[in-house]
Amino acid sequence: MPAKAVEELPECLTRDNLTSDYFPNLSRTGLFAIIGMCVVFVFTSIHRLNHTDLWGHLAFGRWIVEHGSLPAHDPFSIQGAEANVVPFAWLAQVAGYWTYQLGGSEGLILGHALLETLAAGIVMLAVARRGVKGYWPAVAGVLFVVLSLPIMGTIRPQLFAQIGMEYGGWPSETPV
Repeated sequence: MPAKAVEELPECLTRDNLTSDYFPNLSRTGLFAIIGMCVVFVFTSIHRLNHTDLWGHLAFGRWIVEHGSLPAHDPFSIQGAEANVVPFAWLAQVAGYWTYQLGGSEGLILGHALLETLAAGIVMLAVARRGVKGYWPAVAGVLFVVLSLPIMGTIRPQLFAQIGMEYGGWPSETPV
């Protein structure tokens, strides 16, 4: 291309780095991470709502919100007051119920996609903190989602726990 034609091109096409007012100091690893998280979000947002125990968890969330307390016994059991329950997933159930109240089924799908994307982002960040450069942190995040689809392919309270375990398990300083 002649030198005059290059001078007429906008600066965003002629500069050598990936920085701009919108993406300051964006590295290639960061760019790949953003692309990877977008892939995870799109991939998980096309999932349908599986009929596992999602509706049971939403019913528990509704019961907790309506009564303002955690159930000591399973309110939906045929056995009634005899069936003890340990409400370990109460926070995820309440959050799921509120999400369903605000956005319906589409809200649940959006919440699921956001949780999956957050989990993949945490894995990408953990891999990048280990000093891995280039597109490998993004590959690790996408592979994490693909390999954990049997567990994370449905909306379940375990998604919240998995994110907490990933984030809470980080050491306070970068490992050697």
